[in-house]
Amino acid sequence: MVVCMPMEYLREREKGLEHKCPFCRDPLLLSRDTIGSVPGATSMKRVEANDPMALCCMADARYEEGNYVDAFEYLTKAAGLGDAESHYKLSKLYLNGEGVEKDEKKQIHHLEEAAIAGHPYARLCLACYEDDIESVDPEADTNMMMCCASCGTAEGDDIKLKTCTACKSVRYCSVECQRDHRPKHKKACKKRAAELRDELLFKQPESSHLGDCPICLLPLPIKEEQITMMECCSKVICNGCSITNLIRELDDERLEPKCAFCRCRVPSQKSDAKKNTMKRVEANDMMAMCFMANLSYEEGNYVDSFKYSSKAAEMGDADSNYRLSILYWRGRGVEKDEKKEMHHLEEAAIGGHPAARYNLGVHDLNKGRMDRAVKHYIIAANLGHDASIQEVKDLYAKRFVCKEDFAAALRAHHAAVDAMKSPQREAAEAFGKDAAEDGFFVDN
Repeated sequence: MVVCMPMEYLREREKGLEHKCPFCRDPLLLSRDTIGSVPGATSMKRVEANDPMALCCMADARYEEGNYVDAFEYLTKAAGLGDAESHYKLSKLYLNGEGVEKDEKKQIHHLEEAAIAGHPYARLCLACYEDDIESVDPEADTNMMMCCASCGTAEGDDIKLKTCTACKSVRYCSVECQRDHRPKHKKACKKRAAELRDELLFKQPESSHLGDCPICLLPLPIKEEQITMMECCSKVICNGCSITNLIRELDDERLEPKCAFCRCRVPSQKSDAKKNTMKRVEANDMMAMCFMANLSYEEGNYVDSFKYSSKAAEMGDADSNYRLSILYWRGRGVEKDEKKEMHHLEEAAIGGHPAARYNLGVHDLNKGRMDRAVKHYIIAANLGHDASIQEVKDLYAKRFVCKEDFAAALRAHHAAVDAMKSPQREAAEAFGKDAAEDGFFVDN
């Protein structure tokens, strides 16, 4: 029991009384043993009784002796019993790496536990930590955007401030000011830029990168064998519409083959079809460029595949970004570059490409970043990606996914798959035509 000792001690000394505990009235030995500085009988009895205060005092004694391992053990036991002081002292051990490896996450956890229990110094440390990593004053953040972060010059008619393109949180009046402020701003800038990137990366797309079929207006299937690209207009349509149009033309000999969308005559020779595609390429049609990139890849012409993919990716095509990630991964047509591979995978995933999202999940899973991997798999599963929902099932079985998230992912996956079904598409599948010959997705 922690009590205020001086007044009681003076009273006993003045009257010649035996020194006793002011609380329990047991005889008090005024020695180092009473505060646990050595493992004497008085302290050890309370330690054996799992008294959190005794455990904490014993930890202090071991810490003073330089025995950080035992100090960590006693503090861990006391913290497990809810002692705020022990949580606070554990945070210092994790901060300094004494008796345990340095761990910022666990340090902050124990500071928070101590603060929740009312420890004022732990609360002060948390405030200092928050102040160090980010601004906690919204008004200050607003004022920072109204003037140059380096020299403090306010925006006016003659002075136009430019926002930092990475973090979007500060503005500068000149390149010189930005350069001078960089050493102070670098850490916060990188942190905020990473947060903004993750916000964008983990946002659930409304649909896959393919969008809807321009004819039946249903979501396009994400499987390559179930879609067709028309060379004449570069429109991607579902096999349901393509095969329905083909059957109609076969049933009536008077009809000549025409595109189901733009009604142009379908060329009978592949060479003519390629000429149509090249016309679209010359018109800077990104879908035509993506088609040529995939065709070049299949032919083994990786240099041209890289060239077409780069142009289409600059225009925002998700599948071209995915293709570029494969080229950088395998080193085909370009040197291997993991950083660029991951960049293009992320760009493709942001654009709604489920296979790219799945690959990001695999990458994070291999790196041990389970939370990020689960997010990627769930986002892809919500788009109807079968491999991703299977990964979610496996991770749920291993308790990396909670029951609520698993159930929500299952419902979203079923809804996405059902939305891509139609009687015409089922009839096209039954018809058995391999419309994927003119498709443009490979290596999915």
